[in-house]
Amino acid sequence: MKYYSYIDHFNLTIEDLINLSPYKLKEITHEVDALDLQNKTTIISGLKDDVSRSYHVTIEENPWLKDLFFKRFDQLKKYKIELSVEHISYLSGFKLFIEPYIKHILPELIQHLFDKNELKILFQILSQSVLFSSGCEMIIKNLLKNKVNYAVIYLGENLIENPEQNIKYIKNYYFYEILNLYEPYFKNELLKLYDTITEVFDQFDIDSKHPLFRFVSQAQVAFQKSQIDDVATKLFIDNTAENAKEYAYDYSSETEIGSVKVPFQRNSVILVLGITAIAILMSIFILSRIEQSNKEYELSQKENSSPKKTRSTYDNRIRFYYSLKRITHRTQEIDPIPRKTEIIPFSNPYPKTFNIIKSDTVESENLKVEIKNKIGSDLIVFKMVKGKDESIYIPQNKTIFISINPLDSILFYSGKNFETSKFSQFKSHTAISDIFKLRKIDKATMSEISVMPTDTITSRNDNTISMKNIETTDNIVLTKLSLDNLYRAYYRKYAN
Repeated sequence: MKYYSYIDHFNLTIEDLINLSPYKLKEITHEVDALDLQNKTTIISGLKDDVSRSYHVTIEENPWLKDLFFKRFDQLKKYKIELSVEHISYLSGFKLFIEPYIKHILPELIQHLFDKNELKILFQILSQSVLFSSGCEMIIKNLLKNKVNYAVIYLGENLIENPEQNIKYIKNYYFYEILNLYEPYFKNELLKLYDTITEVFDQFDIDSKHPLFRFVSQAQVAFQKSQIDDVATKLFIDNTAENAKEYAYDYSSETEIGSVKVPFQRNSVILVLGITAIAILMSIFILSRIEQSNKEYELSQKENSSPKKTRSTYDNRIRFYYSLKRITHRTQEIDPIPRKTEIIPFSNPYPKTFNIIKSDTVESENLKVEIKNKIGSDLIVFKMVKGKDESIYIPQNKTIFISINPLDSILFYSGKNFETSKFSQFKSHTAISDIFKLRKIDKATMSEISVMPTDTITSRNDNTISMKNIETTDNIVLTKLSLDNLYRAYYRKYAN
């Protein structure tokens, strides 16, 4: 049904509609009678009825809404999308009045704004809840659900040729703001989308230059705007988004927020001043950032304050490792002043929390797996076996032999200036790996695991030891277990 504008057809003003005189009504009636129109009665009755006329006044007083009804979608960007309803006494009646006009244009409107990546406009329109009847809302929800499901399928089938064209909306903040308007209706679909984004993300090393890696990284950052009512999942999404920001955008060329790109073109004077300012700010805040990290670490290290030598459960170990990862991502890269106390080589860095990994510097009958620290800094190896955890400190460029069996898991944590205290941790040049489960090992031959240097630490500052930095002999097969995903499962279990 097409909207009929009295102002356009009868040369009226808004004031004429508000205060329609009997004389003006009679004049319009004669004019309508002279026209060859099938809906003459409807037109005249709409003018006579005060309530109906107030609805027309509202449409005319909101020119963006009128353009919407006439499918002038390209005009919408020039308006501030706000709905004035001062002449309406019955909002529910207004919804029903405009439903025939707006229902049939919703698919075209939504598709147009998605194609143009003008989701901010769509968000502003859909935020005007007084416009949409329950029938219209159901149409909107189905159309948006189709968008989410299409993105899941597109990414899941590895259709990577042109994600910027086909599913660009999943890296637009306003896409998630739109879905939030109907929360929690899209919860299951959103979680499927996020899992798919994460699966694609995990296919790449964090120093990858592949455009799809950058694309899904940007999608992870934008996903932070989603309002997921599951506390655990929301915390996981927020943490992942914060970590993804470092490699989601190339700040040397542009910064993208939602669908807006802002080029950085500054003259040399401003650049120098900017660098100076950053250096000053870093100096001011560096102590507060370390203090904040230590506070976070304290939450995960409550076991350390206990005089009893308790062993971590599976869930507690995941919490500990993830907290350690968060601190690692925030640790400064400038060498601090060395502490007087130093950890003893090949000792247990967490004696109140973990057992020590049994080891030796030479191979023996029960210690046949050689661990080589070639990462360029000190290394802590965590070994996870059923019912308990173990750890050991390996100085830079040193080697030890340990025992490791199928289904055991290991995690690597490296850095410099390890501080043994209530908040035991490396203070600089830190990196941490995911968990690697040993799927296969042939002990009949020489077994070796080398932790190699990674450009990631120095060039991208992501502080991650990836699978490509773990070299093994052919008789060892390791499988990566995402620490982020394990923590997400843990938090889902305990947060609510």
